[in-house]
Amino acid sequence: MMNPMVAEIFNAPDYIFLTGTAREILFDGVTVVNCTEPLSPTAEMLCDQLAGIMPETVRNTEPGIFKFSFYHHRNGTIKGRYRVDRGISDPRNLGRIVEYEGRKNVTAWGQEQCNMINGTDASIFPPFQTDPQIDVFFPEICRSLSLDFKNEGIYKDVAVRKYGNSPQTFEDPDVDESNKCFCTGKGRKRQCLKRGVLDLTDCQGVPTILSYPHLYMASPEYRTYAKGLNPSKEKHEAFLEIEPVRDEGREKGFGDKGERRESDVTTYGLSPTQGINSDDHYGKWHVNAKNMYTIRTINRWCHRDTNRWCLLQKSGLLLHGANRVQLNIFMVNIPELDLLKNVSEGLFPVVWMDEGIEVDDLNMVTLKKAFKFVNAFNTIKWLAIVVGVGVIGVALYLMKQNKNRGSYDNRVLPTLSTKTRGEINISFEGSGKKTANNSGVTTVQEVLRNEKGDIDASTLDRNSTKSAISKNGLN
Repeated sequence: MMNPMVAEIFNAPDYIFLTGTAREILFDGVTVVNCTEPLSPTAEMLCDQLAGIMPETVRNTEPGIFKFSFYHHRNGTIKGRYRVDRGISDPRNLGRIVEYEGRKNVTAWGQEQCNMINGTDASIFPPFQTDPQIDVFFPEICRSLSLDFKNEGIYKDVAVRKYGNSPQTFEDPDVDESNKCFCTGKGRKRQCLKRGVLDLTDCQGVPTILSYPHLYMASPEYRTYAKGLNPSKEKHEAFLEIEPVRDEGREKGFGDKGERRESDVTTYGLSPTQGINSDDHYGKWHVNAKNMYTIRTINRWCHRDTNRWCLLQKSGLLLHGANRVQLNIFMVNIPELDLLKNVSEGLFPVVWMDEGIEVDDLNMVTLKKAFKFVNAFNTIKWLAIVVGVGVIGVALYLMKQNKNRGSYDNRVLPTLSTKTRGEINISFEGSGKKTANNSGVTTVQEVLRNEKGDIDASTLDRNSTKSAISKNGLN
């Protein structure tokens, strides 16, 4: 009964696979159902119902013709409306998704924990990023994914933090109980799936299994079904390279007197002119960690020893990344269908995609100019502080000098300032209290008339001066 009807609406296929161009499979569509030919009453009744039960990946392109493509419904469209935190009250929440399509949670999974929308949309991340793990929300799979910190690196002369696939994200629910709520019971024989895959049946409305390309990080049980799988971390790992906003500072590690070892550099895929390392790995920025580097240390080394301009991190932007995923289906043996009655059962890869982002050279030049402006501002900031401290120091010194000029000494010594006939000009010099003219010298001028003759000023000492003053009636 089923075989004739399948032959009618599927154009009597003699093979379980359909072929088409990349454009047809991704966007334009490959014909899977044809209801235009004369059909039996049963097949005609089925065709009448198809339009209401087809998933988004299958559309009715013309009367009676249904075509399948992976992304025709997403081509030229936005993912959805986000409501995000601007980080005004707390910069650590910058970019965090508050709502998606008016909802604070998704509804594809069984428990609230798995339905939570965590993290950002990967376009921007909070400043001062030192977390060992970040979260990114992907509406296409109805959940957030966690990425673990991998290492520090250099991307187009800019220091970045690299995050990659977390083993816990698609871990076996029997091993990691936090993944129990992602087990829908609609997968393989209504059992929870093993490590490395995610059942998207409830999310997509079709029995689709998500994994990393070539079943990278998946259970070996799944990789034995299809031939030609060669999982590779370099080719199939999803990653993000973020230029993090970071405070300046230095901790114990490579300094002005340190030595660079090329073996340390090349261990992490950097050329000897791109970066430096310590015994505890280059550039880890964990709180209270030992022998780690901060951005300021890296910049100083690059500028002095390599003639390269390594810039201070100030943007928190995603500079380079790749979202690599694979869609799979479980091949099922169906005895009632001639095409499937002899099929072995297992997880069969259908298509894998590598969606990348990379800041081009033109925009990188603009970004570097902005970095240099910020670096110059930081230099001016510290220079202004130094000048301010210097001005304060000078002001304190002058205040002290003025205070010292206001003190006095009660010792007053007379001196003769000139020699005249019949009169002597006597000055009493000392620190004295200030006079109105602030000279600090109190001067007394008296005319001493000597009836016996002249007084030789050169022989007049302190005692003779006192005698002369007493003789002339001056006390």
